[in-house]
Parts: sequence; C-alpha cells; structure tokens
Amino acid sequence: MKRSHACSRTGCVWALLAAAMVNIVSVIAQVCCDVTPHGEGEVSFCEDVSDSYSCCRGPEGCQDQFCKWVPSCDEGDTTTTTLVDSSTDDGSSSLGIIIGAVVGVLVLCGICAIFYLCYRRGSSSSSLHVGPPATTIGSVATVNVVCGSCRQMITIDAAAGIACRFKCTSCGAANQFSLGLPPPTSGWAAPIVYPSYWSIRSASKHEFLTETEEVKKAMQSLLDQTWKDQWTRDRGKSGKVQRFEVVHVQRNENPKIWEDYQRVRDNLREIAARSPFVLYDVKTGSANQTTREARNFIDRAQLCKDINEYYLFHGTKPSAAKAICDNDFLEMKAGSNAGTLYGPGLYFAESSSKSDEYAADDKDGIFSGLYGMLVCRVACGNMNYTDEVAPPVQSLVNSVLKSKTHHSILGDREKCRGTYREFIVFDSAQTYPEYVVIYKRVDK
Repeated sequence: MKRSHACSRTGCVWALLAAAMVNIVSVIAQVCCDVTPHGEGEVSFCEDVSDSYSCCRGPEGCQDQFCKWVPSCDEGDTTTTTLVDSSTDDGSSSLGIIIGAVVGVLVLCGICAIFYLCYRRGSSSSSLHVGPPATTIGSVATVNVVCGSCRQMITIDAAAGIACRFKCTSCGAANQFSLGLPPPTSGWAAPIVYPSYWSIRSASKHEFLTETEEVKKAMQSLLDQTWKDQWTRDRGKSGKVQRFEVVHVQRNENPKIWEDYQRVRDNLREIAARSPFVLYDVKTGSANQTTREARNFIDRAQLCKDINEYYLFHGTKPSAAKAICDNDFLEMKAGSNAGTLYGPGLYFAESSSKSDEYAADDKDGIFSGLYGMLVCRVACGNMNYTDEVAPPVQSLVNSVLKSKTHHSILGDREKCRGTYREFIVFDSAQTYPEYVVIYKRVDK
C-alpha cells in the first residue's frame, strides 16, 4: 500500500499562490518605485519640467545612478528625449525603492506563513478512532482509497468539504474524491474511499474485527436511546418487550460490498445535487443521542445527510449476521422473516426494540442463547413517505422499481398506529452491514 499527499490544496493552488506572489511584488515595486526601463541614460519627459518624476535607470544600469522620467504627459504636451545626469536626483526614488522592498518582503513572509500552516495541517493528521470526526470543512482525515483505474490502495490525507485530487503512484491515473461533497466531475477517476476509522490494508481482504470498549458503550447507548416499550404483532404472543445488554460488537470491513455501496451512494449524491431530496431525521441520528460515546460513534461515520443516509437496525441471529457481512443481503429472501407490509424489500428500523422483534438466538455454538442485530448504513435517497394504515403496496413498490421516482419507502406506523417507523429498500447495494451486535435480552 502506498501513501500520497498530492491533493488539490497542495498542487495547483500553491502554484497559483506563487504566481500571485510574484505579480504582487512586481506591482508593489512599480507603484512604490515608479520603475520602468526606458533606455540607457535616456528619458522622455514633458517639456513642462514640473511634470517630471524620478526613476531607477542610469547609464550603468540600475545601480546607484538615477535619471528623470515622466510616466505620462498631459494632453497637448510635447516630449523630448535627452540624456540626464544622475546628479540631478533628489533622493525620492531611493525612498520609494526601500518602501517597495519592505512591502514586498512582508508580502512574501505572509505567503510563506500560509504555506507553513497549510502544510502542518495536512501532515499532522492521523487515522480516526472513536472521537470527534473530521466533519467541518477543511478539517483533515486520513483515509484509505483504491485507485479508480488500477485498483491500487493508497493512503490519502483529505480535507473534509474540499475536492481532493491525486495521481496514482502505480498507474499515474488522475483521481478525485471528496469527504462531504458530491462525487467528481467527468474526466477524473472515482476512487473507492473507505471510512477513516477502518484498519483495512488490502482491497481484496475482508476483515471482521472486534470493536473497542468505547464503541461497545456507544452501541449500548444507541440501543437504549432508541428502545421503546411497544409491542406489535410481529413480536408474537408474549407481548413482553425486554431490555438489551450488549455482549460483543464486531466491525465488518468488506471491500467488495463497500464498493457496491459507495457507487450507489455516489449516484444518489449526483441526483440530489441536481434535485434535492426531502430530508428526514431519525432516532439514530447524532442530535438525538445523550452520551458522548454515541454522538462520536455517529459523527465519525460522516453519513451523507443530503441523501438520507442513516445507521439503521436489522434484527437477525448471530450466525445469519455473519453470513450477511460476508455475502451481503439476499434480496430473494427479503421480507421472508417479517412479512411484506410494504412489499418484498429489505426492512430496517430506527428503533432497537422494533428490530429485536425479528432477532433470534443461536441454539448452539459460541453464541448460544444470544441474539444478533446488524447496524447498517442505509442510503435511502428519495423516500416515498406513507402514513396510511392500509398502504397502497403496489403503488409504493412501483415508485421505486418501475417509475423510479423514489429510492425507498418510509412507512410511518408510529404516526398511524403508535408503533414504529420502517425503512424499506429494494436494492441490497443501498445497504452496508457495518456492525454486528451480539446481545442478550434482560428483564426491565
């Protein structure tokens, strides 16, 4: 894996600044010194002697010699070219040269300071773990990207909200990506950009990692904050909604599934840039969390709010959760465990207690007696919202699969029945199963 820092902020921008610096110093010198070469010891000046000025030019070149020069004459004046003796200088041009030089040096020092500060900002970043993310424009994050041409993985220091352009060190292809901006315009390869907190080192290697205690706390808080003591018929006859205790959290770093997900997400961002979507808030959003760990956990993901990208829950059993992380969701089985109130899609929830209705425990193995829940990134795009008790299923599904006016369905059963909202997509590439939460049910 190779490392590159060749982003736009360290490329053509610096060249433009350097060119601007030269022009600024040149202009200052001309304004302050009134310097314009006009000939070896010759000068054109108006016959009206009162219009003459000093300039830096003498028979021996621009050294200690001075001459007289008129930069412009009044209309009707006639000009004369003559040799002028340096002894006629009154010293005003020397003062102008000194002032111009001082101002030029100050401008140069200021630009050098900008170079230094930007360099320090770009070179001092490191990979993010649980903690405040690089979400503000200009803040720097270290991310692993895969060249859009040759598939070589490269580590890039990228500034959020600023287009980052780099040349692949293997094939030389020009790539462009951004953190928090729509995908690149035509003419640039679009690399695959992995989350900054991932430890992935190969575009072909799937890793399944145990998360930190801080992430475990964040996940416990997320389950607690979105829990609701509300029964639905999908839970069965028991009617009892228990609390959840997180036992284990694993992070799924699967390059193949992530690549498909990023392509769909980038496409949605292109669409949203032309015609913004109606945006919805969710209970798993950062603003709705009450603990520092949960807020940091949500923030570091840098979810794309402009396309309604969320962390949502999907209940399952531990062994099935691992299979989904390995191979993605199987659309042919969509809705098989939960019914199809909104059509045969992939169902997600913003409430942990809703997804728990579809969770099951493994009967044997290391997770015997424990339940599984996936925390997935879901790019919902333009959602077809419905709060009808008896939703027009076929019409809703057609809006996504046939007319393609929408990308998902938001069924608001919380409004019409007092239960939960459900999020349904019909393309597995709109989801990325990032975390597996192994938990147990406990009495309230």
